[in-house]
Amino acid sequence: MRNRCFHGSCLLDATVMPSDNICVQHGLPRYIANIRSRPRKVKFVGRRIKHQWIEGDGSRHWYKETVLSIVKGVDCDMNAVYQDQYDGNDDLHYVDSLQADYNDGTLTYHDIQI
Repeated sequence: MRNRCFHGSCLLDATVMPSDNICVQHGLPRYIANIRSRPRKVKFVGRRIKHQWIEGDGSRHWYKETVLSIVKGVDCDMNAVYQDQYDGNDDLHYVDSLQADYNDGTLTYHDIQI
């Protein structure tokens, strides 16, 4: 776990002894609470996404799709099931694990231009 100094901008080494409660760089007291890094939860319903799939032959391909609705669970939960539609295809499909795929980089938003 990582600690931050009181003003919060610098990370302190986790090996610093508990009695050493001053940030060496800034001379300020450390936070008492630890900072835990969590993957950011995002909502998918109504969004255009690009989703990477591994084909039967092992090749990887990115598909553009629109997430239409949630079928089971709550939007952004790991176990949620969504209904989506691929570009150029009128059929509706069910997909799960969108949050996990977003966290590992195999899903990106297509409707946001950076």
